[in-house]
Order: sequence, then C-alpha cells, then structure tokens
Amino acid sequence: YKHAVMELSTHNKYNKALAELGKLAISNVGLSEFMNEVSEALVKIYDVEYSKILELLPDGNKLLLRAGIGWKEGLVGSEIVDSKNLSQEGYTLLSQRPVIVEDLRTEERFKGSPLSLGHGIISGMSVTIPGYKRPFGVLAVHTSTQRKFDMNDGSFLQSVAHMLATVIDHSMLLNDLQRVSFAIEQSPVSIVITDSAGDIEYINPKFRQLTGYMMEEVIGKNSRILKSGETSPEEYKRLWDTITSGNDWRGRFHNKKKNGELYWEDALISPVKNNDGEIVNFIAIKEDISHEVE
Repeated sequence: YKHAVMELSTHNKYNKALAELGKLAISNVGLSEFMNEVSEALVKIYDVEYSKILELLPDGNKLLLRAGIGWKEGLVGSEIVDSKNLSQEGYTLLSQRPVIVEDLRTEERFKGSPLSLGHGIISGMSVTIPGYKRPFGVLAVHTSTQRKFDMNDGSFLQSVAHMLATVIDHSMLLNDLQRVSFAIEQSPVSIVITDSAGDIEYINPKFRQLTGYMMEEVIGKNSRILKSGETSPEEYKRLWDTITSGNDWRGRFHNKKKNGELYWEDALISPVKNNDGEIVNFIAIKEDISHEVE
C-alpha cells in the first residue's frame, strides 16, 4: 500500500511538472530560456545535481552542451561531447527507450564521457531529443550519489524531451521564416503573392520601387492593375489555366507602372498548395528586363 501511494504521488508530481512546462512551451519564451527552465526544473523534480541538454552537431559525431545545471563554469555553451566511441550519449542516440544508469563506474554498455567522469557522476538517465530529419540531441539528468531510477522516471524524462523537441521545431521554423522574409524583403527582383483568385496579398519593396505602387494601393486589388493592354486575353487565359492546374508558368509581360510608363519583365508564377493539395496562393517572381528589350 505504501509503495502504491508513493507511485501515485510521483505520478501526480510528474503530471504537474509537465503541465507547468507545457504552459511555458506555448508562451512566447525563447528557445534558450526554455532550455534553461527545463534544465532547472529537472534538477528540482529528480533532486539531482546535474541536468544537461546536448545538441547534435552537423557532423553527427559530436554534441554541444547547449544548456544545463551543475556543470563547472564556462562549460555550458562550449563543452563538446563525443557521440561515438561507445559513449553513453552515442548509446542514447541509438536507443529507442530511456537509458538508465545505476552506477557509471561499473557500467558495461558504454563509457562515461570526460564531462561526466570529471564531475564524479555515478547514476542518471538519458533520452534522445527527437528531431525532424534526425535527432536534435540528448536530454539527461545525473547525480554523484548512487540512485535507482525506474521506467516511470525515464518515461517522464522522455515526455519532457518530446515537449522540448516541439519547442525546438517551432523555434527553427520561426528562424527559417525570418530568413525567408529577410531574403524576400531584400530581393533584387519583384515578388508578389496573391490569393487563389489572383488578388494581391503581399508585395516586396522592389515591386514598390519598380511600379510606384505602395502596399495600401494594391492589397486586395487584382494583379491586372499592371496590364498595359498589350498582352492578349488568350495569353492571360493560358497563364491562368496553367497555374490553376497546379503548374508553373513562365513568360514575359509588357506592363504599366502607376505613372503610366511601360516596362518589360520576365515572370515565373507558381501555385502554392496546402497540405490537402489545394491551391491557396500564387507567387510571382518578376525581373525588370526593359534595358534588354529596348
């Protein structure tokens, strides 16, 4: 009965901790701060001296200590751990379940890393932090005293690793979007994004510079505001039939600026589809070639 009560208490403690970390995960907290919060939470929950989040580096052979608690000053953010050579970290990356270590001094499955051995670590657990194309890295807790961790402890650590992976993926997506946004804003060619009906939703600075139209003048307007009247209705129909069937269209326009001046541009128009395969936007990438035609 006493054992059952203890298990229930531990289960409730883990559920409460996951709920708190979950609230933090969906807030606007940055990735580094979330990693630090996770590291601190694990030390308190497990009552251990050490926690660590290791990121697998691009070569796949080394891990960087991204965050952690208890390590000597200066190691977090710089310490490199070997993920090969039968290390605990490498073993963890290959495992499909939590790796529990009762006594690192007598462990036969793998070796302790210099980081662990240098801090006198004896017991602990480690799990893989999943990633999109490959594991992001390893999440672990350690203690310098001998402890017995069980699979309930390991399951909680794995749940935290999955939550951490979600925040990492979200952060990476935001970074990718920011890089794409910067590239579009700085692009030397005009970029126009429309909805599925051809009404303009976005123009980049180069478009504004070239045509003289400001954002507020074109948003919600159809792309035909640039028509000069020199492209035949048949050609526009071929264009529309091509992109609405899911294919790219390449061609040349003789368009008209806001001030009435005509200019030539080469264009690539591509459909953008959602996860269900439905066309939701069109993106046009256009280059001014007036100097080549005239």
